[in-house]
Amino acid sequence: MTFVIDTSLTVAWIYEDERTGEIEALLSRVHRKGAEVPAIWRLEVANALQQGMKRRRIDLSGRAQAFALLEGLNISID
Repeated sequence: MTFVIDTSLTVAWIYEDERTGEIEALLSRVHRKGAEVPAIWRLEVANALQQGMKRRRIDLSGRAQAFALLEGLNISID
């Protein structure tokens, strides 16, 4: 079965206050088995992180770390 993730799940991996055990388990699953994302996912994630910077939920360093985390995942664009 293919696992499809969206931006809201992706952002929950990044922001500490949204992270739960279930969210961590899904991140682990994506590390192990990969996932698919919609074609617009990269733009949506970039926008969410930019909005997070404006709201001071994340800084420039945190944004860079988030992009590094996401680049290390086995994600295919549908």
